[in-house]
Amino acid sequence: MAESERDGCNDGFEPLTNCDLLSIDTEISSPDGEVIKQIHEGDRLKVALQLSGDSTVVVVKLQGQIAGEITSPEVRQLPEWIVRGTDYIATVTGKKNGIVRVRISPIE
Repeated sequence: MAESERDGCNDGFEPLTNCDLLSIDTEISSPDGEVIKQIHEGDRLKVALQLSGDSTVVVVKLQGQIAGEITSPEVRQLPEWIVRGTDYIATVTGKKNGIVRVRISPIE
């Protein structure tokens, strides 16, 4: 994406929350057990938006299947930034007893 198209990603936000600098460590919420079984440390999951009733939630996907949601308060601006054109990836940093930790960051 051209730099000029991304200029608006941090409008009204402090530089530390700039969409290109975002890095969030969090857990996957509402995990789908069948998808989680296929996930391994180091895997890269697609970060996407999904309609859920009247709201939009941030989800992570493995090969097109929803692994779960990201509900951390730190991601509240993520939907807007995704709509504006910034793509994100969730790298699996740990998995234990069905709990999956990920680091969300922009795709470079």
